[in-house]
Amino acid sequence: EELDAGFLMSSLDYIVDVLFGLDLMLNFFFTYRNSNDEEVFDVCLIAKRYLKGRFVFDLVACLPPQLVTSLVETLFKSTQASSVHKLTRFIRLQRLSKLMRMLL
Repeated sequence: EELDAGFLMSSLDYIVDVLFGLDLMLNFFFTYRNSNDEEVFDVCLIAKRYLKGRFVFDLVACLPPQLVTSLVETLFKSTQASSVHKLTRFIRLQRLSKLMRMLL
């Protein structure tokens, strides 16, 4: 039985969305090295660092494309919103790929 290409793309989109959501949540718990090269385990410090850094970027990549398009067009009066969303998702996919290689 031949699978519908639309079904495959929807399934892949769903899987990527789930991975992005997991990545977003897990980043609140991943340790990091501070300026003294000490590993930081304090969840509050990890969360603060993530919120000040990549969080907004990662959150945008998790949002539905229609919402991102609408927000960017409304806030910045821009018609390039879909390009912005695609770029954030591409960069996150690259990060997830690196993560998967480290884990495997």
